[in-house]
Amino acid sequence: MSVDCTGQRSEVRRISTAPCDPQNITTVLQCDTNTANVTWAASAGANGYTAMATDRQQQRLASCQSMGTSCQLTSLPCGMRLNLTVQADGTTCNSSSQPKAEVETAPCIPTNVSATLNCTSNIASITWHSALGATWYLVKAVSSQGYKTSCNNTVTNCDIPNLQCGQEYSITVTGMNGVCMGPASQPVTLVSAPCHNTGIQASLDCRTNSALISWTPGNGTLSFNATLQSFQDPQKHSCFTNGSSCNIGSLPCGQHYNISVTGYGQTCSTCSKTLVTLDTAPCVPTKVNVSLSCGSDTASVSWAASSGRVSYYTVTAVDDNGHTLTCNSSSTSCDISGLSCGQAYNVSVTAMSVDCTGQRSEVRRISTAPCAPQAVVSQLLDCRTGDVQISWQSSKGAQIYYAQAKSSDKTLVCNSTSTSCIIPAVGCGQTYNITVIAEANGCSSNTSVTSQVTAGPCVPQNVSASVSCSSNIASVTWGSSQGAELYTVTASSANGLSANCTSTSTSCNLLTLTCGQSYTITVKAKGSNCSSGNSAPVQVQAVPCTPSNVLPTVDCVTNALVVSWTPGAGGQYYTATLQDSNGLSTTCQSSGSQCNVTGLRCGQLYHVNVTASDGLCSSPPSATVNTNSVPCAASSIRAVLDCQLGTATVSWQYGAGAQGYAVSALALVNNRASCTSNSSITHCELSNLQCGNEYRINVQSLGYTCNASAQMTGSLITAPCLSTSVSAVVDCATDSVLVSWSAIAGAENYSVAALGSGGQRVSCSTSQNHCNISSLQCDQQFNLTFSSTNQQCQMTSTTNVTFQSSEFTKHYV
Repeated sequence: MSVDCTGQRSEVRRISTAPCDPQNITTVLQCDTNTANVTWAASAGANGYTAMATDRQQQRLASCQSMGTSCQLTSLPCGMRLNLTVQADGTTCNSSSQPKAEVETAPCIPTNVSATLNCTSNIASITWHSALGATWYLVKAVSSQGYKTSCNNTVTNCDIPNLQCGQEYSITVTGMNGVCMGPASQPVTLVSAPCHNTGIQASLDCRTNSALISWTPGNGTLSFNATLQSFQDPQKHSCFTNGSSCNIGSLPCGQHYNISVTGYGQTCSTCSKTLVTLDTAPCVPTKVNVSLSCGSDTASVSWAASSGRVSYYTVTAVDDNGHTLTCNSSSTSCDISGLSCGQAYNVSVTAMSVDCTGQRSEVRRISTAPCAPQAVVSQLLDCRTGDVQISWQSSKGAQIYYAQAKSSDKTLVCNSTSTSCIIPAVGCGQTYNITVIAEANGCSSNTSVTSQVTAGPCVPQNVSASVSCSSNIASVTWGSSQGAELYTVTASSANGLSANCTSTSTSCNLLTLTCGQSYTITVKAKGSNCSSGNSAPVQVQAVPCTPSNVLPTVDCVTNALVVSWTPGAGGQYYTATLQDSNGLSTTCQSSGSQCNVTGLRCGQLYHVNVTASDGLCSSPPSATVNTNSVPCAASSIRAVLDCQLGTATVSWQYGAGAQGYAVSALALVNNRASCTSNSSITHCELSNLQCGNEYRINVQSLGYTCNASAQMTGSLITAPCLSTSVSAVVDCATDSVLVSWSAIAGAENYSVAALGSGGQRVSCSTSQNHCNISSLQCDQQFNLTFSSTNQQCQMTSTTNVTFQSSEFTKHYV
């Protein structure tokens, strides 16, 4: 340009300005990969874009390029707050790169995670090093069986309660911020406290005092320790195992143990909760003492008490043949009885508990007294000299024997080491009691059973005889004859009949005397080898013979009895006895062959017998013959009428001796009804009774041979008959109807009821054969009901009579 001119334009040069800064920058973070998706608005003049992430010191940490309006920033560092810049790239220049946005990446992984367990509470305590970018932490625990639990905290430790026992847990820690959850830490393993052992059982081998302990292992338990502890035993007894049972041997006797089983896990142990106890076998009884008196079969045993839970003690005595006797006691002494004579016994004591038999005590040996000699036999060797030989069977345990013969005035003795000895010169007619005892070691046996020996007997003296009137048995007695073992009694009659008996005492009964005979009686004594002569004779008379063919005959009119019979030999007069059902007796007497009894009681069964008498004795009664007196008449006769059925039930009180009853009812107009019953039923029913009639009732008691009648007080009146003719005449002017009927047998009063079609009910009553019903409502049809009554019954019937209240109608039934 000049003052005056504008020069020509030079050649043209083209330039472009820098692109504008991108606007509306946004970011979205993918927490799991720490990748940021960056978007922006397009910038004028931009050929492309570069997105950059820088830290607070403007150090670029990541970048991405794009021709569009978005790109991804990958592999961003964890736990940082980053500045984001998007730069627009031009041809020659770029836009500014000032930060336009921020992004906070996910927290880093927590490190140095550790877990410890409180064995008592089963609470896990978790610690770790802080993670960059985390504002709080989440701790998770997952068991091997899938159980899950967790805790959270803003600091680097956390407690997880309520862990299930016996489980292995995998524990992880995760950092958290307001935007993202970071990656979980490396898992650490923690095993919770083992579960309690259950089902603890203990069994004792009583022979060895060893205990087998078993249980059901709790989850998480790797090994076990079973322990037995007693207050009396300061030593603990235990066994260790990896299984579910173990054995503890050599336990002391008499102990009461509490049993526990401890389970050991990886880091913790648990003790069983349930209390289980075990008692070992009782200890051996000591200081055993046995006392036995000579001749006794009972030994008294005592001992010192055993340690332990003793239920009772058993004392055992075993002889050399293996036979055993026992007694039981809850104290420290016991009497064992039933010991056999002549035996040696080994005695011991054993303590018994509920489950165990203790060991046997030391043995004490005892010997009982010899047995009493058996089968002692004494024999008179010579009736003249009176030498007696005594023998017996050998006794167990005997060393020597002593035999004794004792009479009323002297005692003789012999002894022997064998089984017999001889006592010389016993007196004539003397009786000796022979006994033998055995002896050994200063103890004597019981005395043997007594045997007797008697010298030749003397003639029996003081013979007497009497006949029992009730049995026709002659009882013969005499004075004792020394030396007699047996007496023979003989009775002879004048016509050659005889009877005899024998006895070892001084009396004898002659059982076979013939009735009516006279006998002569003598007695002879007999010893083992000798017999005496006959005693002085005595006389006896047998009882009269029993009458036969007894026949009682009852007179039904007089109720008297005639008894006849055939006389018995030896009888001088006769007595007939009648006993009734109540035990009352009546008699009549005669010197002939019959007698009469009057005034018999009705309804009785009489038992009749006859006896003969000679003035001293009466014969046995004849065979009893039964006869019945006239039965008693029925009483309290009543008749109850059934009005509807026309029947009557007649009842009465039992007549003694009746075998049945016949009831009859006779009407005044000659109608008759009847019924019967057996002896156990005191009522029957009369049927087909005529209405309107009066009956007289009679009840007849039926006996075996005789009958008795009774009549009811008063009479039976039956129900009135039903009417056969009823008529009705309506009076329209007075609204009434006159009802009339024929007279009815047995009726005392009448009642008529009229029921209208509109529901009206009117009636009238009278003792005559007509009555008037008034106050009828008009224009209704009425039906009549007729009733007749007497003192016993009311009979009602519905008639066929109908009428209209507004007109005259007449009907007949």
